[in-house]
Amino acid sequence: MDDQVKLVLEYIGLSLACKNFENDIKLYEKSELHGKRIYIAKTEAVIETIKQHQEQLRRANRLYVKVIHSTTVSREYQWRTRYDNGTVRLTSQQLYRLTEKACRLYWVDKNIEFELKPFY
Repeated sequence: MDDQVKLVLEYIGLSLACKNFENDIKLYEKSELHGKRIYIAKTEAVIETIKQHQEQLRRANRLYVKVIHSTTVSREYQWRTRYDNGTVRLTSQQLYRLTEKACRLYWVDKNIEFELKPFY
């Protein structure tokens, strides 16, 4: 697989993980669970770390990614870097795996299980 496509997939995974964690915060704010403030604070820290990494990827590679077509079974992204450009179509299952990989990479508290739900 081309290095530029790997970079794009990493960026998409980070975006999806960030959205997943933001959705988790909304759910926990509505819940009555004990210790939810700790979880929310840790989740906000993870989101900030992910956004910093995304910004580094964007700046270092002049990366631009946008969704050009979305259905219930797939999404098509248009991307551009300083070296190349193109499109990539990902199935819902591939999007889920990218989300899971990025979430597991950035979630540092193994005592708290994050919930991963497809939202795309």
